[in-house]
Amino acid sequence: LPEVARSVGRSVAALKRGDHAGAGKLLDAIIAAPQAAQKLGKEAFDEVRFNRAVAGQAQGQTDLVAKTLTDLLASNPPPEIARQAWPLLGQARALAGRPG
Repeated sequence: LPEVARSVGRSVAALKRGDHAGAGKLLDAIIAAPQAAQKLGKEAFDEVRFNRAVAGQAQGQTDLVAKTLTDLLASNPPPEIARQAWPLLGQARALAGRPG
């Protein structure tokens, strides 16, 4: 868990400084880590997935954003994450030319 937690911290720092590509790589590694959801807990893992969508949106990766947020929202995330995810998903779908 300590390594995953450090990676989460580094990914948040990368997002804050506008390094969306770097954050995306870190977040992809966290998501792909064995048992990451169990190690972090559902709410923290949901936040990691949301942050991955944010990083993807900043890089114009609309398909990645739409898939990430669709999967996230299907998992019944905490209300505060869902409230932020729905508009971002709508924006990604609009940019990709797909209806909701």
